[in-house]
Order: sequence, then C-alpha cells, then structure tokens
Amino acid sequence: MTSTANQLITSLNFARSEAVKRGKIVVVRKSGTNWEDGWQVFVDIDRSSSSNTNAFNDDGDNNLCEANEDCNLRIYEPLPTNFTLRANNFSTYISYSPTGESNTFGSFAICDNSDGNNIPERGTAKQIIVNTVGRVRLGQDANSDGIPDGLTSCTSP
Repeated sequence: MTSTANQLITSLNFARSEAVKRGKIVVVRKSGTNWEDGWQVFVDIDRSSSSNTNAFNDDGDNNLCEANEDCNLRIYEPLPTNFTLRANNFSTYISYSPTGESNTFGSFAICDNSDGNNIPERGTAKQIIVNTVGRVRLGQDANSDGIPDGLTSCTSP
C-alpha cells in the first residue's frame, strides 16, 4: 500500500517538476477505465490532455521530445489485483502548467479492496491530496484509526 501511494506521489511530483523545467504543460493521465489500470506522464504540446503522437526516442533517453509533438516521459503499470485507485476531481487526468500549478485540486484514494466491500479499513487505504497550487501530500489520520480522515469509500475519495 505504501509503495503504491509513493509511486503515485512520485509521478505527480515528477510531472510538476518537468512542467516547470520544460516550460510546457505536463499531464498525468489514466491509461484505462480507472486509475488502477495504470497511468502515463507526458508533455502535452497540443494541449488536448490526451497523448496523441507520444513517441519515445530509440536511444533510451525518454526525456528528449520533438518540438511539435506530445512526448511520453513515464508509463506506470496497473496496480496489483484488488487495489483501487480513484480520484474525485481528476476523472481522467491532472495537468501541471509551467508555473507548477495543477489544473484543479482534489484527492486520490488508494485501497486494498481484497474483501470487495469498497470501504477503507485500518491499514488498507491511503489518501493523496493535491492542493490548489499543485503540491501533493498524504491525507492525515488525526484520530490514528488507520484510515485517512474523511475517506469513507474506496471508489470516491
């Protein structure tokens, strides 16, 4: 659970820093129907928020992009079976501008939903929050019950 949360946090921070470094919009977009199906981070030249031409360079340096095309920076594999990863304000994607700001704020819920009840339980859920300026943090657990504060469902953070 922790490594999965860290992977998402890392990818969001990576997208934010790449947007600032490159002076271009960088998008984190889910690869399938749900976020747990995996996601990709790419430079969004045409500002469509969908990866269009996304080409990797054959030399293995995925950080080089052609000036006129979208470019994949990283692709993340699907999460383990029974894990859910859902977002409230990022139904399909989150983008970062060259200033490092995200297109919106919201949160993600990651759950080990092995029992299929879609309810976060002690030690089986993490919440990742993106604030109004694009910064990412883990949700708090002020009462130490093992469930992030305010997280009541694994399917809608």
